[in-house]
Amino acid sequence: AGTTHTLQVRLHNTLGGHQVPTGDPERFLRVWVEVLDAQGQVRAAAHHDLGQTWDFGDAATGRAARKLADNRLLPGEAREVPFTLPRQADDAAVRVQALHIRLTPETAGYAARTAVTPEVARLWPDAAAAVKALPQTYPQALLVAEHTLDLATGTIAITAPAALIEASRALHTGPEATRRARLNRQPAAP
Repeated sequence: AGTTHTLQVRLHNTLGGHQVPTGDPERFLRVWVEVLDAQGQVRAAAHHDLGQTWDFGDAATGRAARKLADNRLLPGEAREVPFTLPRQADDAAVRVQALHIRLTPETAGYAARTAVTPEVARLWPDAAAAVKALPQTYPQALLVAEHTLDLATGTIAITAPAALIEASRALHTGPEATRRARLNRQPAAP
Protein backbone atom coordinates (compact mmCIF):
# COMPACT_ATOMS: atom_id res chain seq x y z
CA ALA A 1 0.00 0.00 0.00
CA GLY A 2 3.02 2.33 0.27
CA THR A 3 3.97 4.92 2.83
CA THR A 4 1.83 7.78 1.49
CA HIS A 5 -1.68 8.64 0.37
CA THR A 6 -1.38 10.36 -2.99
CA LEU A 7 -4.49 11.92 -4.44
CA GLN A 8 -5.69 14.59 -6.81
CA VAL A 9 -8.49 16.89 -5.71
CA ARG A 10 -10.43 18.19 -8.70
CA LEU A 11 -11.71 21.75 -8.34
CA HIS A 12 -14.17 22.88 -10.99
CA ASN A 13 -15.82 26.29 -11.37
CA THR A 14 -18.90 24.94 -13.13
CA LEU A 15 -21.57 27.52 -12.29
CA GLY A 16 -19.72 30.75 -11.53
CA GLY A 17 -19.75 33.37 -14.26
CA HIS A 18 -16.75 34.87 -12.47
CA GLN A 19 -13.50 33.77 -10.89
CA VAL A 20 -13.74 31.69 -7.69
CA PRO A 21 -13.45 32.93 -5.06
CA THR A 22 -14.74 36.41 -5.80
CA GLY A 23 -15.35 39.46 -3.67
CA ASP A 24 -12.84 41.27 -1.51
CA PRO A 25 -9.18 40.52 -2.34
CA GLU A 26 -8.58 39.04 1.12
CA ARG A 27 -11.16 36.28 0.54
CA PHE A 28 -9.86 32.87 -0.45
CA LEU A 29 -10.83 29.23 -0.74
CA ARG A 30 -8.86 26.83 1.47
CA VAL A 31 -9.00 23.15 0.49
CA TRP A 32 -8.04 20.78 3.30
CA VAL A 33 -7.19 17.09 2.88
CA GLU A 34 -7.00 15.11 6.14
CA VAL A 35 -6.20 11.50 6.96
CA LEU A 36 -8.42 10.23 9.79
CA ASP A 37 -8.13 7.29 12.18
CA ALA A 38 -11.10 5.07 13.11
CA GLN A 39 -12.20 7.57 15.81
CA GLY A 40 -12.24 10.45 13.31
CA GLN A 41 -9.10 12.08 14.72
CA VAL A 42 -6.86 13.86 12.21
CA ARG A 43 -3.52 12.09 11.73
CA ALA A 44 -2.14 14.19 8.89
CA ALA A 45 -3.36 17.23 7.01
CA ALA A 46 -2.38 19.51 4.15
CA HIS A 47 -4.08 22.45 2.47
CA HIS A 48 -4.07 24.46 -0.74
CA ASP A 49 -5.33 28.04 -1.01
CA LEU A 50 -7.03 29.64 -4.00
CA GLY A 51 -7.24 33.41 -4.09
CA GLN A 52 -5.32 36.60 -4.51
CA THR A 53 -2.22 37.82 -2.70
CA TRP A 54 -1.87 41.57 -2.34
CA ASP A 55 0.54 44.13 -1.00
CA PHE A 56 -2.02 46.62 0.32
CA GLY A 57 0.48 49.47 0.14
CA ASP A 58 1.29 52.09 2.72
CA ALA A 59 -0.70 55.31 2.91
CA ALA A 60 1.99 56.97 5.05
CA THR A 61 4.66 56.55 2.36
CA GLY A 62 2.36 56.70 -0.65
CA ARG A 63 3.19 53.15 -1.77
CA ALA A 64 0.27 51.99 -3.90
CA ALA A 65 -1.49 48.67 -3.40
CA ARG A 66 -0.67 45.99 -5.96
CA LYS A 67 -1.66 42.43 -6.70
CA LEU A 68 1.22 39.98 -6.19
CA ALA A 69 -0.44 36.72 -7.24
CA ASP A 70 -3.80 35.32 -8.34
CA ASN A 71 -4.54 31.59 -8.62
CA ARG A 72 -8.36 31.75 -8.57
CA LEU A 73 -10.40 29.44 -10.79
CA LEU A 74 -11.62 31.06 -14.01
CA PRO A 75 -15.23 30.54 -15.17
CA GLY A 76 -15.53 26.95 -16.43
CA GLU A 77 -11.99 26.04 -15.33
CA ALA A 78 -11.18 22.65 -13.82
CA ARG A 79 -7.92 22.11 -11.95
CA GLU A 80 -6.32 19.07 -10.33
CA VAL A 81 -4.53 19.83 -7.04
CA PRO A 82 -2.11 17.11 -5.88
CA PHE A 83 -1.82 16.09 -2.22
CA THR A 84 0.57 13.59 -0.62
CA LEU A 85 0.08 12.65 3.02
CA PRO A 86 1.75 10.01 5.22
CA ARG A 87 0.03 6.63 5.44
CA GLN A 88 -0.34 4.38 8.48
CA ALA A 89 -1.64 0.80 8.39
CA ASP A 90 -4.81 1.58 10.34
CA ASP A 91 -5.87 4.80 8.57
CA ALA A 92 -9.65 4.76 8.21
CA ALA A 93 -10.62 7.67 5.97
CA VAL A 94 -9.53 10.67 3.93
CA ARG A 95 -11.62 13.84 4.29
CA VAL A 96 -11.60 16.74 1.83
CA GLN A 97 -13.07 20.05 2.95
CA ALA A 98 -13.42 23.39 1.15
CA LEU A 99 -13.69 26.50 3.28
CA HIS A 100 -14.53 29.93 1.89
CA ILE A 101 -12.47 32.24 4.08
CA ARG A 102 -14.20 35.61 4.05
CA LEU A 103 -12.19 37.36 6.74
CA THR A 104 -9.20 35.94 8.58
CA PRO A 105 -9.25 36.08 12.39
CA GLU A 106 -6.08 38.19 12.22
CA THR A 107 -7.78 40.80 9.99
CA ALA A 108 -10.94 40.82 12.12
CA GLY A 109 -8.82 41.30 15.24
CA TYR A 110 -6.88 44.12 13.59
CA ALA A 111 -10.13 45.84 12.60
CA ALA A 112 -11.50 45.47 16.14
CA ARG A 113 -8.39 47.18 17.53
CA THR A 114 -8.51 50.05 15.00
CA ALA A 115 -10.01 53.35 16.09
CA VAL A 116 -13.05 54.66 14.22
CA THR A 117 -12.45 58.10 12.72
CA PRO A 118 -14.48 61.02 14.09
CA GLU A 119 -16.24 61.43 10.72
CA VAL A 120 -17.37 57.79 10.70
CA ALA A 121 -18.48 58.07 14.35
CA ARG A 122 -20.55 61.15 13.45
CA LEU A 123 -22.26 59.34 10.55
CA TRP A 124 -22.65 56.03 12.41
CA PRO A 125 -22.73 56.51 16.19
CA ASP A 126 -22.56 52.74 16.89
CA ALA A 127 -19.61 52.17 14.53
CA ALA A 128 -16.98 51.66 17.24
CA ALA A 129 -19.07 49.00 18.99
CA ALA A 130 -19.90 47.26 15.69
CA VAL A 131 -16.26 47.17 14.59
CA LYS A 132 -15.13 45.94 18.01
CA ALA A 133 -17.70 43.11 17.80
CA LEU A 134 -16.65 42.16 14.27
CA PRO A 135 -14.60 39.07 15.31
CA GLN A 136 -17.65 37.63 17.11
CA THR A 137 -20.39 38.69 14.69
CA TYR A 138 -19.05 38.43 11.13
CA PRO A 139 -19.05 34.92 9.62
CA GLN A 140 -15.33 34.65 8.93
CA ALA A 141 -15.44 31.31 7.13
CA LEU A 142 -18.01 28.99 5.62
CA LEU A 143 -17.54 25.28 5.11
CA VAL A 144 -18.84 24.91 1.56
CA ALA A 145 -18.07 21.24 0.84
CA GLU A 146 -16.97 18.10 2.67
CA HIS A 147 -16.43 14.64 1.22
CA THR A 148 -15.08 11.69 3.23
CA LEU A 149 -13.62 8.59 1.58
CA ASP A 150 -13.88 5.38 3.63
CA LEU A 151 -10.58 3.60 2.91
CA ALA A 152 -11.97 0.16 3.75
CA THR A 153 -15.02 0.28 1.47
CA GLY A 154 -14.13 2.95 -1.07
CA THR A 155 -17.43 4.75 -0.47
CA ILE A 156 -17.61 8.53 -0.38
CA ALA A 157 -19.90 10.32 2.08
CA ILE A 158 -20.95 13.85 1.10
CA THR A 159 -21.86 16.09 4.02
CA ALA A 160 -25.36 17.59 3.82
CA PRO A 161 -25.76 21.38 3.55
CA ALA A 162 -27.41 21.68 7.00
CA ALA A 163 -24.39 19.97 8.61
CA LEU A 164 -22.03 22.28 6.69
CA ILE A 165 -23.87 25.28 8.11
CA GLU A 166 -23.62 23.94 11.68
CA ALA A 167 -19.90 23.25 11.24
CA SER A 168 -19.44 26.77 9.84
CA ARG A 169 -21.01 28.30 12.95
CA ALA A 170 -18.43 26.55 15.12
CA LEU A 171 -15.58 28.02 13.05
CA HIS A 172 -16.23 31.59 14.22
CA THR A 173 -17.22 31.27 17.85
CA GLY A 174 -15.04 31.78 20.89
CA PRO A 175 -11.85 33.80 21.41
CA GLU A 176 -9.74 34.95 18.45
CA ALA A 177 -6.97 32.41 19.18
CA THR A 178 -9.49 29.54 19.13
CA ARG A 179 -11.02 30.71 15.84
CA ARG A 180 -7.57 31.08 14.28
CA ALA A 181 -6.63 27.58 15.41
CA ARG A 182 -9.81 26.08 13.93
CA LEU A 183 -9.23 27.71 10.54
CA ASN A 184 -5.57 26.71 10.47
CA ARG A 185 -6.12 23.20 11.97
CA GLN A 186 -3.83 23.91 14.91
CA PRO A 187 -4.44 23.37 18.59
CA ALA A 188 -5.55 26.51 20.37
CA ALA A 189 -3.02 28.12 22.67
CA PRO A 190 -3.70 27.48 26.38
